[in-house]
Order: sequence, then structure tokens, then C-alpha cells
Amino acid sequence: MHINHPSAFFVVAKYEHKNNEYYDFSKEKRPHHNLLFMLNGSAVISSEGTTFTVSAGEICYIPKGSTYTAKWICSPTCEYKTVHFNVLQKDEPFENKKVCVQKINSSFFKSFFELVKDIKTFQDAPPPASFKALSAFYNLIAELFPLVQCADSEIKPSQITPALNFLENNLLASVKVEDLAKLCFLSPSRFFFVFKEQVGCSPIVYKNQMIIQRASQTLLFEKNKSIEEISNQYGFDTPIYFRRIFKQITGKTPTEYRKNGGFI
Repeated sequence: MHINHPSAFFVVAKYEHKNNEYYDFSKEKRPHHNLLFMLNGSAVISSEGTTFTVSAGEICYIPKGSTYTAKWICSPTCEYKTVHFNVLQKDEPFENKKVCVQKINSSFFKSFFELVKDIKTFQDAPPPASFKALSAFYNLIAELFPLVQCADSEIKPSQITPALNFLENNLLASVKVEDLAKLCFLSPSRFFFVFKEQVGCSPIVYKNQMIIQRASQTLLFEKNKSIEEISNQYGFDTPIYFRRIFKQITGKTPTEYRKNGGFI
């Protein structure tokens, strides 16, 4: 189960390994932020040429969109809790900054983990108790974000930011390239060129990537829903088409993604 709120998605999950394991996400960008609290054992994290170890009592922040590998080292087990979360693009504090996978000051472990326990306790509760999870989550990210290290140089705002914001806020709506171009005060041909140059794909492919990102969250945290129900929820004409697009983007079928946990 997960919390949906006008500006956020979040869930706390617990993981345990009894044998050393290796996860490779070097070619798969993370669909959401991850804040990892190591309880037992350790993990060797490598990302963008940097390698570091996260030991028991330490915190690791994996920002949305990052790639990495992780080797879980058991002694005798490896146990950790992770807060997986997203906020709307307009609320992203690092939207125009370079943020890497990094360790967070371990002196905050105790206070942060108390908030995580509150989120875990109340994230599945009905209102009004569920608001305690919301309160703990927003307190957590309000304390976390000032601690995150960013690159000194900022990326200039993009010409296509209005279109990106529109797509995020109207993900399941039918939209034409011409309409997106108008939002950016560009001709359709110029908009298409700039969009593909800056994003690396067409607007339609980008829209599908965002939809699959949301669908992947539903697969992991609403396991009572069938693939067919999720396909319909995200506007796909048929489950077959949903499965095909999902595999094109993630490299896995929805069933494989759900079975493997999708991410740490």
C-alpha cells in the first residue's frame, strides 16, 4: 500500500538478505527517490565513478533519475529500510541542480528513523490516522533536503519546462505536440527538435515513460491489483499493449518487475 497525496507519493519498505547479493541499476534510472537506512550488514554502492560503503547506522540517499550498482554484504544478514518517494516536478528542490547518490550525515540516523517508523506505522491506516504518516513524511524531507549535497553549477531552465510540467500534471490526458509547442512559444517542428535534443526522446515516448514509472509504483505497492486492472488504470487499450510498452521501457515484463521488487 502507498500514500497518494496531491504533491507526493511515498512508502516505507523493509528488506532483508541472507546471502550476499548484487543489484545492477547502472542502465535503469530510478523512478523515484530512495532514502536507505542500513540496520545490519553493509552495502557497497557505486555510481558515476564513485564507490562508497554504507554500514549499519548509516543513511544513503539515491535521488530520482540516478543509476548505480549495489553489493549487499551480509554479516550474518543484511537488513535495511527504505523510504521510496516522489514529489511533483514543481516541488522538486533539485530540479535545476546536479545531485548524486550520496551518504547523509549519520548523526541524523536516530531522529530520521523515528519519523520513518511513524510513516511505516500509519501509511496503511485510514483517515484521520493516515495524516500522521503525511506529517512524518513532510517533516522527514524538510530535514533531509538541506543536507543533500548538490553540484555548484546549476543547469539553465529549459525552454520546454512548461511542456514537461503539463505532461506530469495531465499524464493520462490526450495531448498533441502542437498544444505542447504552444505552451513553450515554439513552432511544432522547433519544439519537437528541442524536446528530443534535451530529453533524448519524443514527447510521446517521454509521456509513456512517465506513465510506466507510475504504473511500476502501483505494481510494487498495490499487489492486490492485477496487471489487467493496472493497465486499465493507466489508460492502455489492452493489457498486451501495456506489457509491450512496459518491457520496452524497463527491460522487464510487469510480472517480472513485480516479482523482483523492481528496485532496492
